[in-house]
Amino acid sequence: MSSKRGRKNIYQNDDERKEARRKQQREYRIRKKNELEELRKFKEDNQNK
Repeated sequence: MSSKRGRKNIYQNDDERKEARRKQQREYRIRKKNELEELRKFKEDNQNK
């Protein structure tokens, strides 16, 4: 009986891993989009002063 070395797998299979990656990427893009929108508003407000 050989023991598996290294970290344990978080995901059971490739499809599960790919789905989680897609979800993380989607959340990242939404977060960045909101951040950029906030910066644009901040810039706009400061230019009007």
